[in-house]
Amino acid sequence: MGKGWVQGVKKILAVVGIVVLAGGGLAFAEGAKTGGEAVSVVVGVVDVPRLVRESAAGKTVLEQRQKYLTVFQNDTRKEEKELSDADRELVRQRTLLLPEAFAEKQGEFRKRLTEFQQTVEQRRRNLDRSVGAALGQIEKKIVELVQAVAKERGVNVVLSQTQVYMFEPRFDMTDPVMERMNKALPKVTMQDPAKLPPPEEQGDAKKP
Repeated sequence: MGKGWVQGVKKILAVVGIVVLAGGGLAFAEGAKTGGEAVSVVVGVVDVPRLVRESAAGKTVLEQRQKYLTVFQNDTRKEEKELSDADRELVRQRTLLLPEAFAEKQGEFRKRLTEFQQTVEQRRRNLDRSVGAALGQIEKKIVELVQAVAKERGVNVVLSQTQVYMFEPRFDMTDPVMERMNKALPKVTMQDPAKLPPPEEQGDAKKP
């Protein structure tokens, strides 16, 4: 799936992992400590990776990521070939140029190689940032819809399925959340990674 995608899903899991609604869990704990009325804990379970992977929005993000990744890989291969050709030409010129002239050519090639490596790394980071931002929109909607479904069912503690070894199918809230999510957020458009400003510029842009 790629580093950016995996990190994005892990972030959503961390947010949705345990959602305590209406103070249910806290009230239960306080009741146990003070001898007050205990609140029943009603548990719901959500398959977060499935919501991200199979939802309409999640699929559009994965498709866009693959499109940008393909362009990135094609550009990288083209530039690698140009560098390889330049390296061979430099080797050919070694016996034809004066030492000073060859050293200058060699320095130019090394600079070009360093810039290429930096560009590749920046492209990778931008792709991860773009995927992360898109998954952030999905995360927000998942939390919102999980809370809505949980409230309707009287659920006050929601667990991610990755945290549960075994549970009754009736506790599963994934399908109703998926259905609502596909209607409420059918698509998420990724930012073009090539057009993303450097992180520091993006941060400055958000300042009032």
